[in-house]
Amino acid sequence: MFRWKKCGNESGVKIRYKGLKQEGIPLFDQALSIYKKTKLDFVDCLLISRNALGMGDVFSFDEGINKYIRTHLS
Repeated sequence: MFRWKKCGNESGVKIRYKGLKQEGIPLFDQALSIYKKTKLDFVDCLLISRNALGMGDVFSFDEGINKYIRTHLS
């Protein structure tokens, strides 16, 4: 179960989720920040965040993801 709590991080929202480890928090914080600013799906924002944090490359046919990566991460 998700628990949403207002806090002072960049996205303004913090997720508390059973099983989410401390090292996963920056990933979710960045994904929430991207999700808040765009019309991308949250899963797409997670992929972009993983890429930005050096946790893997993104290979997608989704032009929205590719455009965001080209304009914001390159």
